[in-house]
Amino acid sequence: MNDYKKFSESETEVKPFNDVTDHYQKHVGLHNKSVNLNTMTKWLQIFWYFIMGVMAIEFILLLISWMIRG
Repeated sequence: MNDYKKFSESETEVKPFNDVTDHYQKHVGLHNKSVNLNTMTKWLQIFWYFIMGVMAIEFILLLISWMIRG
């Protein structure tokens, strides 16, 4: 219970680091809270990790083919 109180909403606020982000937060309406990615649904997490895995494998294969060719 005490750990939850330590992690309050004010600690997850993202402070604007320049005038552009301040404008977007105040006038455009973008949120200023950081997002906990563990709150995604299970199928969305699986899809996300699948896409990231495919991209990592493609990058490794690209590097290997570039090294073989050069």
